[in-house]
Amino acid sequence: MALPFTAQALFFLFTVYILLRFFDASLRDAHFRCFARAHGCAEPRRERNSLPYGIDDIVRILRFKGDFLEDVFHERYRRYGSTHKQHGVIGEIIHTVEPRNLQAILSLKFMDFEVGKRRRRNLKDIVGYGIFTADGKDWERSRAALRPFFGKVKGVGLEALEVHVGNLLEVLGRTIGEEGWTGEVDLMELFSRLTMDSSTEFLFGESMGSQLAGLEAEFPADSKMTFPEAYATANAWVGFRFRLPEFAWPLTALPFTSRRRRLDEALRLEEFQSTEGHAANGGGSRDGKAQHAESEDEEDGKQQRFVLLDALVGEIHNPTVLRDELLQLFFASRDTTAYLLSWCFLLLSLHPCYFQRLRVSILSHFPRQSKQTSSTTITTAITPSSLKACKPLTYFINETLRLYPVTPYNGRRATRNTALPTGGGPAGDQPVAVKKGQIVAYCVYVMHRREDIWGADAAEFRPERWAGRAVGGRWEYLPFTGGPRVCLGQETALASAGYTIVRLLQEFEAITQPIGHTKNDVKKCLNVLLSPEGGVRVRLRKAAA
Repeated sequence: MALPFTAQALFFLFTVYILLRFFDASLRDAHFRCFARAHGCAEPRRERNSLPYGIDDIVRILRFKGDFLEDVFHERYRRYGSTHKQHGVIGEIIHTVEPRNLQAILSLKFMDFEVGKRRRRNLKDIVGYGIFTADGKDWERSRAALRPFFGKVKGVGLEALEVHVGNLLEVLGRTIGEEGWTGEVDLMELFSRLTMDSSTEFLFGESMGSQLAGLEAEFPADSKMTFPEAYATANAWVGFRFRLPEFAWPLTALPFTSRRRRLDEALRLEEFQSTEGHAANGGGSRDGKAQHAESEDEEDGKQQRFVLLDALVGEIHNPTVLRDELLQLFFASRDTTAYLLSWCFLLLSLHPCYFQRLRVSILSHFPRQSKQTSSTTITTAITPSSLKACKPLTYFINETLRLYPVTPYNGRRATRNTALPTGGGPAGDQPVAVKKGQIVAYCVYVMHRREDIWGADAAEFRPERWAGRAVGGRWEYLPFTGGPRVCLGQETALASAGYTIVRLLQEFEAITQPIGHTKNDVKKCLNVLLSPEGGVRVRLRKAAA
């Protein structure tokens, strides 16, 4: 029986479409092979899978409960080398931890790569579309709008931070009992509140006050911690999405839906509700208390407080774009600094002898002030330049970021046929061709622990390794990435972390071993960023007056 004319036409068109796609793919493959030969490229080692298209990898990721960085990423590089290829459902992925390759991806061949739609799709639910998810001209506009303001605030803002550090010290002080020891506290929770308060004040002009809210109750459902709780839940699911292949994104959609509603509710309830109105008014004033406080500061001759929202409304007139940019900056500034501080104090608690040595160095550079000392006097003594001059502190922060980079893995998608400088061939010293649309993934965590770069003790905590070792321009050390997309706020984050460490070690003279962690078994939580699993639960002893 003959098919109706319409069915025949549809079948014919479908067949032509398939043939055209096949012809186009064959032409692209032939062009890519010519490109690879012309550039002297060779294939890297290939990861072996027991099932087609890497299905066994997907199943393992979905069921995995252990240390993802060590047992999956690090093990993969141990087995297949510093540059290798993985065959998955969506195509071949190149994995690399070669500094020369990262220099090419992030700097020398910057225009050949983009962050890609996967990052945009995975992060849009939590931070919208902005500088961390944009590519091309959109990214250039975001960077151009934001960069001048980070140049202005570099080296300032520690006086505002002192207010929030003072609140942290007050929270800790209220738990002090016998012999000057605090009760058991989770420093990661406290640091998250600290950076929540400081970043919302810097970005929006008003602090959330989450630290002092914690003194009143255990954060009931209607407290100011509604937003952080919803944000943390959403953050965990975004991290899960990143670990899955691109095609498997729907697997996370249903569990995420209720959490997305919580996040939306929190965004409506908290400080973000005023962003669109503020932008629509052309930067009109924030109401009341914040504006009055700033005018009083000016009358008293103090430096007027810098608020990024006020500065950006003159540059970004679309309220949705403004909100997304601020959300992305909030995401980076709050979590990055909080987790860096958490790792710092986890390492100090695991190495009490080093805690004492570092404290002696800090007190020699920054003597402890009396209780009557004003915050202005304290921040005059502790500046970004004086923090950098305290070499033991700098070495300590560098070593913490080496062992536990807050952003431990990342990737880029090729925008054209291109090549990485090394990793191909039997010896791994030939260029590797990268096809347009192909993903190149890299793991800073693994690169920071390579014994051929850092020595046989690469996995050990040894801050002294940084003596005489430069940081800038070294592509084997990338805690804040590199090239044109290097983190705008890295100087601010380092100064804030250094300042907080100094103030806490001025006030506390000892720390207990952390609960749930040992030197040989540090538990990690990998979502979008890397944090200590279960927090940093310790006790601190107040220094004698």
